[in-house]
Order: sequence, then structure tokens, then C-alpha cells
Amino acid sequence: MNNFLQKVKIGFKNVKVSEKYKKIALKNIEKWLTDDMFTDYQDQIKYLIDNKKFELLLDSFYQVIPFGTGGRRGPVGIGPNRINPWTIKASAQGHSEYLIKQHKDAKERGIVIAYDVRQYPETDFYDDSIPNPVKGITSKQLAQEAVKVYTANGIKIYFFEEITTTPELSFAIRHLKAIAGINISASHNPKEDNGKKVYAKDGSQLIPPFDEILADTVNNVKSINENANNKLIQNIGKEINDAYLAVTTTLTNFPKERNIKILFSPLHGVGTKNVYDTFKKLGFDISLDPDTKTPDGNFTNVKFNIPNPEVKESFETCYKNAKDHDIILNTDPDADRMGISVKHKGEWHYLNGQQIGTIITAALLNVKKEENALTSDSLVIKTLVTTEIITKICKTFNVKIIGDLLVGFKYIGHEIRELEKKGKENNFVIALEESHGYLSGTYCRDKDGVAACLILAELASQLKSKGNTIIDYLDDIYKKYGYNDNVLSLIMLLGAMGMEQMQGLMDTIRKNKPEKIGRFIISTIEDRWDGPKHLSETDTMSRNVLIFNFKPEKGLDEIKLAIRPSGTQPVIKIYFEIMGQKGKNKEEIIETRKELRNSFLKYCYDILKIDLPERGYFLSDLLPVPIKMDYFKIEEELISKKDELNEEQIFDLLKPLGQDPIEKVDECFIAKHKKPFREYFGLK
Repeated sequence: MNNFLQKVKIGFKNVKVSEKYKKIALKNIEKWLTDDMFTDYQDQIKYLIDNKKFELLLDSFYQVIPFGTGGRRGPVGIGPNRINPWTIKASAQGHSEYLIKQHKDAKERGIVIAYDVRQYPETDFYDDSIPNPVKGITSKQLAQEAVKVYTANGIKIYFFEEITTTPELSFAIRHLKAIAGINISASHNPKEDNGKKVYAKDGSQLIPPFDEILADTVNNVKSINENANNKLIQNIGKEINDAYLAVTTTLTNFPKERNIKILFSPLHGVGTKNVYDTFKKLGFDISLDPDTKTPDGNFTNVKFNIPNPEVKESFETCYKNAKDHDIILNTDPDADRMGISVKHKGEWHYLNGQQIGTIITAALLNVKKEENALTSDSLVIKTLVTTEIITKICKTFNVKIIGDLLVGFKYIGHEIRELEKKGKENNFVIALEESHGYLSGTYCRDKDGVAACLILAELASQLKSKGNTIIDYLDDIYKKYGYNDNVLSLIMLLGAMGMEQMQGLMDTIRKNKPEKIGRFIISTIEDRWDGPKHLSETDTMSRNVLIFNFKPEKGLDEIKLAIRPSGTQPVIKIYFEIMGQKGKNKEEIIETRKELRNSFLKYCYDILKIDLPERGYFLSDLLPVPIKMDYFKIEEELISKKDELNEEQIFDLLKPLGQDPIEKVDECFIAKHKKPFREYFGLK
């Protein structure tokens, strides 16, 4: 055993990351190689060591996979920083201990368990010739591993017999009066990921400090009780789904508006159980996209294999199947997020999360005003990175808004719970987050794809009867309030080194607050770490947000950006917003935002000491920065061998860029070579 550990020590010397992470990783590797608890994993760990996969080993073992804004999720694999049967079972053991300590009736009230469509795909990380506990593992299998542990601890389980949406899980917890719930799902993450969303008895996710207390309990688990008691398992399904649909079918706001044809894509996930079934019961003319309707954990027919409505390319498969349709709706694999494309003047228009939020807020407030259902206590709730045009709209309708919540729908769920405690839940109108998450109604405590889908479909139908579309409706909003431009940019780093770089960036900005970014003069920088005492490490993580407000320019009401690191991955998220005054030219606003984006990205890359060419800012945000840097070497080789390479050889060189590589680099390529990649190389 010492021989393996010595190999790791030597191998780690060439991994560019701080010694503290190397020490933690080495300690965890030693534990997994020597403890009988990890017997099933040990041969694969030895394989990784013998094959010198030290960067993978370090990233897999340098930490216990943390709680983020939406529970625990990340890559499936071997090690404490991966999703696997052991991390799921350890989490279930800690959760059991937490619940039993916090609630005297935890065992009797029980836990609701759901799961989605995911199945770990084939990778080249591990040795297929020896046993592998994560090979092909599904969300259902991981859920069943959790069931063993919960029942071994005497806790009753309500187990969904089939794949189920996250919002229905949230609904089921309250409907069954359970003490908690979990969903084995990685939501909209890439196909290699999985995770565990944890919910409290009110159907919402835990907020600080309770998520930290749970995390500490999980991290301190010494042994796992797996002596399962199958008598404590109650299978559930149709009865709960019927009760859920009985509520979602009451969310209609324009009861007679059904004059459109809808194509719906669950993106190979579970969205037929909430959106499609609700729409069919309400009499909509809705059909399923034939290419993406089937549950499929590899998300085979989704562009980039990334089933995320935030990615506009997630609609590409649908367009060829929607020739006679008015709108296309989609949902992510666990169906809590939604997206829409609208046919306008014969062309399809994708709407981002900020635009969707703008439209549904205005439409819902307008219809409630017509019904005299608004009061001065009516309330809209949004996160701090959700567009400020929502605030303008609420002011016009004289309704209240909570507009500066931290990112994560769990904070919205908390506000709804507080309303309910005061008997004021009827004041709640709608909740929004920029990442395509919305909720109307208080039947659950998490975002639900069906909520916004219904508002948009009914609005589209009403507009169609007048010869208009949702695009016309959005344009009218901009005419009234001024054009608003919002863009999210990502800086994706890799592994433990990426986590260090990410925190180093935030630390540097805090320590050396800039006075301007490019030509944009900063008026204030708001640090959400300031203010009330931090409740826990998870609170500190959630509050790791800096908001830049810039001096307004002529014709602009607001220029701002917010920057925050992901809590679970080495990803920096930057939210840009330019709010124009009424009559300000749309193109000028977009150009201003582009200039601000480029200036701020350069500022960040300079701090990170990454020399990314400016046209690299056009590369897809789905590419990690190290891969972006490699692309320029690949491009140089492609250009130099242009007349020698066939199509197969070109795609072989592009292989490091992953699925659908040309679409990820085309805009960057055009910026220099003035032709699309395929045209330049004569590809079909």
C-alpha cells in the first residue's frame, strides 16, 4: 500500500495546485485504499495510480463534494468529490442522523424519494476489465442505495415507482406530510454528472445555517448502517401525480385561450409528467417532439448533450419538427426549469431567462389587475441577478417586490414560507430567477417548469387571436420601460487548481477594488459579504457576490454587473445588465453591453494571469478556459494542414472540444478568418 501512496506523492509534484489540497487528497486516497468501507473502489483507484492519472485523482479526492445553491451535484466517479454509491449512502446516513436529532417524529413521517433519467455514460477514466461501482449507474440505482440507509435507520420511505419531476417531489412532501425529501438528479448539468437535492418538510431546500448543520453531520459520518428494512418502504406514483396535476391545472390565468399549436420537448427528461400532462388536461393542442421525448440519460438528441433551457441550442433538434407550430417549450431533465422559442414573422426566436421573466411578470400582473385581484400587498419575488426591469414593472402596478435575494430558489421558498406563517400566502403572485426558474402558486416550494409554460402559452394564444406574438408583446414592454439587455457569461476553470484560481480572483477584486473597467466608471461596488453576521460556511459561500454599479451614460438608466463563483464547481458567473431609457436605440445598448463584457472579461483574465486572445471571448461558455487556450493551438494546426486533412482528421483534432465542436468555436473562427468554419474547410 505504501508503494501506491508513494507513487501518488511523486505524481502530485507535477500537479499545479497548493500543497494543502495535495495533503487532503493524499489523506483521503490512503483512507479509501485501506478502509474496508471502500473495498469495491480500491482496484480502480490502484488502476488510476498505475496509469498516472494524478490530476483526476487529486480532483476526485481533495474535498468532500460540497453543498451548493441546489444541493450536492457534480461528476459521477470514484472518490469523496464525486457522486457514487458511497457518497450517496454517506449522505443518507448523515441526513438520517440529522433528521432524527432535529425531529422526534422523523421516523414515522418519513422521507419522499424521487429520481430522474440519468445513467453514467461510458468514459475512458476507468478500467472496464475490473469491477467498477459507478459503471453505468443510474439515478434510480443511487436512489435505491439511499433507501437502504434510510430504512436501516428506521425511517419510513415514500418511493416514487417511476422517474419524477423535482416540483412534484416538493409537492409530495407537503401532500404526504413527510419530514423531508430527496431527488437523485443533477438537474440541467452535463450527462456525466449526478447529484442529490435535499428538501425540508415544507418542500423547500435548506437555507443557512441548516444546510451547514446537515453538511457537517454528513461529513462526520463514521459508519453507514445498511441493514435495510423493506417493510418501511411505501411505493407511490399515480395518486400523487393526480393530486399534483389537480393543482397545476388550476394555475391557468387565461382560461379560454387555447388558439395555438405547441411543440414540447422534455429534453429526454421527465417533463411530460408536469408540463405535457397539465397541458393535455387543459385542452391545449400540444405534441411531443419525436426526437427528444424519450427518457434518455445520455440526452442523445440534445445539442452538446447538455439538456439546459439556458442553452439556446437546446432547441435546435426541435426546429425541424415544429414547422406548423407557434411556440416550442422545453424543460430540463427534472423539469423545474423551462425555455421557449417563439415563431415570429416566419422565424424562430429564442428567449432567455430574463426576457421570459419580464414577459410573464407583466402578463400575470396585467391579467390580475383586470380581475381586480391585485392589492398594495401583492408580492413579486426575485433574486438579485434577475433583471431590474421587473422592479420597474412592479412599480407601475403598485405591487411590492422582494428584489435582492441571494441566488438559489431556496431563498425564494423561504420567503413563501414566511408569508404562509403570517397567513399572507395569497399575496404571493410570482417568483423568478434569471436561470429559467419560475413559480406561481404556493403548491410547492421550488421552481416548476409548468408555471411559466402556462402563462406563456395562454398569452401566446391570446396574442395570436389579435395577429400578434410574444415577440410583439416583449417589444411593447421595451417601448414602455426602455430596452433592457442581459447576458450571463461564464469563466469555467478545472479541478482543485480552478477552485483556487476562482477564489483568488474574488479575493483580488475585494482587496483592490477597481475605480473603472475599461472606459466604464464605477460608482459603487456592493459586497454581499458585508452586513449581517455570517450564519455558516454555506452562508458565506452564498453571499460570495460582488455587484458593480457604473456611472450611467446618456440614455441609460443603469449599467451594472454581478460576479459570483459557483459553490460546487470552479465556475465564475458574471451577470451583465444594461437598462436603457425609453426611446434609447436597442443596438447602441447591445454594443455598450458587449464593450462592458469584453472589458470585464479582460480584467478578470488579467487577474488570473491567463493570456486569452480577445476573440477567445467568442468561444462557447461551455468550454473550460484550458480547453479554450488549447483551441488556438488546434486552430493553428488546422490552418497549417488545411489542404492535407480530410473531414475525419479535422474532427479528430477537434475532439478535445467535446460534442458538436464546430458550433462552440465558429463565432471565434469567423472573427479572424471572416468565414464560418465549415465553409472555410469545405465541410458539409
